[in-house]
Amino acid sequence: MTADKKAINGKVLVIDDEKELLELISFYLKMNKYDVLSASTAEEALEQVSDEVKLIVSDICMPKVNGLELYKKISEKLGYSPKVLFLSGFSDEAEEKVAALGIPDIPVLSKPIDFNKLINYIQLHS
Repeated sequence: MTADKKAINGKVLVIDDEKELLELISFYLKMNKYDVLSASTAEEALEQVSDEVKLIVSDICMPKVNGLELYKKISEKLGYSPKVLFLSGFSDEAEEKVAALGIPDIPVLSKPIDFNKLINYIQLHS
């Protein structure tokens, strides 16, 4: 992917409690010319989120505050529901939980992460 094909005019906030995976996803997105913020906890994510963040890529299963609860808190803070892509090692169960949010078309990308699918999602849904 080249810089002229970058799909998002804004920042991508990546949230995952697995630090190695967080660093890997962030690195991959930066290599593809995305402006990336990263957070390993809900508290860090809430500190960093702003109107400049155009996409959230978040793990669902995290300690203390899971990705779904965090998404609700971010939406409350911003006053709208930003675009989101959830990550999960348990995609079937995760899709049911995401559907319970009542917001249609929120995708769940299975772990281990297929980075081509990640970039394709960003290009198609931005």
